[in-house]
Amino acid sequence: MKKLVALDFETTGLDPRTDEVLQVAVVDEDGTALMNEYCAPEHHTDWGAAQRINGIGWEQVRAQPPFRERLPQLLALLAGAAAVIAYNDEFERGFLAAAGVDVRRLRWGEDPMKLFAAQTGGARRSLSAAAGLFGIRFAAHDALEDTRATVAL
Repeated sequence: MKKLVALDFETTGLDPRTDEVLQVAVVDEDGTALMNEYCAPEHHTDWGAAQRINGIGWEQVRAQPPFRERLPQLLALLAGAAAVIAYNDEFERGFLAAAGVDVRRLRWGEDPMKLFAAQTGGARRSLSAAAGLFGIRFAAHDALEDTRATVAL
């Protein structure tokens, strides 16, 4: 069993009821990639606003399996961890729940965003801002890079 895994999604938008996962990454406590996969959306072919942020376009994902086909592998990784973390974990929890996962059954660690806010006087900051304060450099809005920055933070 892994002590800790970090999870991150890149998506077509912010609403788990209507948007879809484009990239899923999981790393262990050492930052070793356990999963880094792209997913083809089943209901979207364009997500301009999100693409401007995450750089993931239709051509990059269209030949990939949808997120629902990646879910068994993902859940095995998450279930095999003593703690699952995600920066602003409400986002990942929402997309997992929308995919039919009972997120209460996973062993969630404390949300690093909330821990950071508590340590710095209550202000919630983006992963980029929090990491920057500690000199952690990474390519934001790539799920694998984000998970590694989360572990480093």
